[in-house]
Formats: sequence, structure tokens, C-alpha cells
Amino acid sequence: MLAYLSPLMVLLVVILLERLWVWPLKYHPLSLIRMIAAQMSAKVNKAKSSASQQRISGGLAMVMLLVPALIIIWLFIELAEYPLFFNGLLLFIALEFSNVRRAVNKSAIALSRNKKALARNMIDAHCLRDTELLSPIGIAKTCCEVLTLRFAYQYWGVIFWYLIAGGLSALAYRLVIEMAYAWNTKLPQYSQFGHITQQFKKLLCWLPVHLLGIAILLAHNIKNGWRAIALRSQKNSHTFILAAVAGTMQFQLGGPVMYSGKKVRYQKLGPARYADAESIRQTSLLMDKALIILLVLTLLIYAGLFALRKTL
Repeated sequence: MLAYLSPLMVLLVVILLERLWVWPLKYHPLSLIRMIAAQMSAKVNKAKSSASQQRISGGLAMVMLLVPALIIIWLFIELAEYPLFFNGLLLFIALEFSNVRRAVNKSAIALSRNKKALARNMIDAHCLRDTELLSPIGIAKTCCEVLTLRFAYQYWGVIFWYLIAGGLSALAYRLVIEMAYAWNTKLPQYSQFGHITQQFKKLLCWLPVHLLGIAILLAHNIKNGWRAIALRSQKNSHTFILAAVAGTMQFQLGGPVMYSGKKVRYQKLGPARYADAESIRQTSLLMDKALIILLVLTLLIYAGLFALRKTL
């Protein structure tokens, strides 16, 4: 039984370590991937190329970054004496989220003390949108959205793929996420180059994000959360998870956002009540409650499968 549950035990240990120890971003292995992705796009992403050529270049860049690294790591794990330890290490690398959580918490504290410039500065590195002119309401809304989306994609998504296929799967997923961030199609220079990576990310994220959204409804308010989800005009994972939070917590997310000085209008999700510093704390607590629900369900599934194996 212990051997069967060992991947889940490793997961719980890694979650605890990730909470207790903040790995500085400049020393984190994922920072190297971000740097390589930026340098590769600078070399192969040519503005003069046609849209199809840019898409092909972006797709090949993703494959060239992903496949060799994963093959080398897989060979290393296969030859390792303690593969479970290295699976845990890969998960720990892929699960990096503490820096986002700390930045959001610091921004909430600064906002509650009416230090708007500091609040903007704390969250700026973790979002693509322009933050210089954000009002207190805009800062609070941005923090809630960043926390929700990053938790869904960077944290729970990694855990989901670890549970499906182990540490290498979790790392592969996180590398795709990082490349999608580095070549974000919201930026004009990556609108075509990042297209294939973005579509691959959407495919990998669909199920874990929707599972998290359901857990969010179960954690707080199913009726209001589902109403906000049903009222979406754009049906995708992004709006599903934001609507789940906005509806259950009863404050507004979405609306217009500035990217590189250009305004992009998104649908407003949830009721008309504006987010504030307390909303950020509530969102953080909601993510933790949803995670606990998902982990308990995972444990029940593991136990059920173990009992089924025993009877066969």
C-alpha cells in the first residue's frame, strides 16, 4: 500500500517544501529556459516572414527546446538508482509558484496601506499587462487574476500532469507553459510565432483548469459561481476559471486591459462589486481550499484503485 501511494506522498512533501522554501528566480532552472526561449525567438522569429512561416518557426522552436531536454532527463532517470527521488526533484522544479504568491501578498499589503506605486511594482513582473496607470481597483483585480491564472496553469496544472504520468510529464508541461509565456501571442511580435505553442498549451491545460474551476465552486458557492460561468460570452479555460472565482467570491474580474499601450476589451465576469485588497486574500484562500478538495479526491481515487486491484 505504501509503495502504491508513494507518488502521492512525494507530491505532498514537495507541496510542503515549495510553500516553506522560496527558490530565488535568478537561480531557478526555469529561468534558464525563459532566457533560452527569448534568445531563440530573437534569432528565428523574423518579422518579414509570412504568418505561416512564423508559425512553423515557432512550432519548431518549441520542439527543439522541449524534446532534447526531455530525452536527456528521461535517460538519466532510467539509469538512476532512486527514480522516485528524481521524480520528486523534477516536480519541485516544475512546481515553482512561491514567487508569484509572495508578490501578490506583498501587493495586497501595500494596497491596504495605500501604497499604490509599491503595489503596482510588486505585481508588474508577474503579468504581461501595463501596470503603470492601474487604479487601486485595477491593482486588486490584476492581483486576483494573476493569482488565479498562475495557480491554475503553473501550480495545479503541474500537479495534475505529475499525477497522470510522473515528474517528467510535470516538467514537460511546465516547459510548454513557460514557452507560451515567453512567446505570448498578446504581444504583436509573437502573434504568429507563439501560435502553435499557445494552442498546445490550451490543449494541455483544458482538463486541469476545468477540474480546478469545479473544485472552486465546491469550495465556496456553487450557485453563484455557475451563474457567472454560464453568462460568459467567450467559452474557454481562461474565462471559465476567472468566472468561477468572480462568481463564487462575488466581485468583478475581467474587463479592459492594456498591453504595450494598447487597450484590449474582455468581458466583465461576475457581479458589479469591485475587488479590493481583501479580495486578494480571499482569492488566495479560495485557491488553497480548492487544492485541498482536489487532493482529497485524488487520495480517494488512489484508494479506490488500490482496493480494485486487490479484488482482481
